[in-house]
Amino acid sequence: MSIIHDIGVDIPAIPLSALAKRGITPQLGLLPDDVLYNLSLLCANILAPVKAEYPGIVVLSGFRQVNTGISQHEKGEAADIHIPSGTPTQLCAVADFIVKTLQFDQVILNFSTRRSPWIHVSFTSGPLRREVLTRDFDDTFHSGLLLSVEKTGEDRAAAERAQAAYMIKINAELSRLAIRQALLNPATIYGDDTSTRNTTGVSEEVSDTGTPDFSVPNFIDVVLSVLATATWDLTNPIFDTLGASGQFVEAVVKALQDKGETEWSLVPTPDTQSNAFAHAVDAILYTSPTALYNGRYGQVVQVVTNVGTADAEIGWLPVGAPFGDAPAYVIVPTSYYNSAGKLIC
Repeated sequence: MSIIHDIGVDIPAIPLSALAKRGITPQLGLLPDDVLYNLSLLCANILAPVKAEYPGIVVLSGFRQVNTGISQHEKGEAADIHIPSGTPTQLCAVADFIVKTLQFDQVILNFSTRRSPWIHVSFTSGPLRREVLTRDFDDTFHSGLLLSVEKTGEDRAAAERAQAAYMIKINAELSRLAIRQALLNPATIYGDDTSTRNTTGVSEEVSDTGTPDFSVPNFIDVVLSVLATATWDLTNPIFDTLGASGQFVEAVVKALQDKGETEWSLVPTPDTQSNAFAHAVDAILYTSPTALYNGRYGQVVQVVTNVGTADAEIGWLPVGAPFGDAPAYVIVPTSYYNSAGKLIC
């Protein structure tokens, strides 16, 4: 930041931005003189004192032409500053100096994988919020000033896995809301009363409507582990294609049964529906040894959402009301698998 001379008085130079190619223009109800006044306040109260304390500071961006209509840059009330070749710790010290010694409206310490860190600082002639924030490498805002360190290697991979699991929970909750909204729609039937696999004489009719029992054990960790064993094409519901979703749900059931979770099996579908050897290609079945909340024993759990589309992804979502009225009710027992682990019908 340089010093310009006008009428014999030294005042700080007005910071502009590459986004202000037309210079200072009237906008957002402000005349050029209004914008200049705001910029002068910003310079006098923040930029000049910071420059005096830290001579290496450079203004990256100041006044900008209107883009969003909500940025303080567009009113001449904000600037972005940084230290060329400076360390994050040095920039933290600058932000701390502003917060502890100057009057300000907002200070945001920004970290990014795309560029070196910088400080967004603002001042206004109105009431000052004195808001202090840190934006970390994941674009998450935190209250106060924090030194953010970018995760690498296994730490980053673990964080990405945790985020993916969190997104699965969010998508599952959104799917639950969609199910509740669709309760009055006609039911989609996965099975019928004539299936020969019913060894107990219990109806195998499975609907995707009604309120599911969310107390069913959650094995999303098993689903994730199966997902990591191969390259699965969940956008393909066809069974015979290598890695298609039909094979994926079979692998999930086998992994659960290998863990001793014998209550899990495949969901039957009528022969008239497109399916993988008469079982659903996106869901599995939990058969409870005791009655579920409405006195039934079977609960369908969807492990592939949006199957057959580009938006297909894994999840763990109980769907439809529990069904069946016999504790020994099993749809596809372990005996349907051969020694190689492939389902045979």
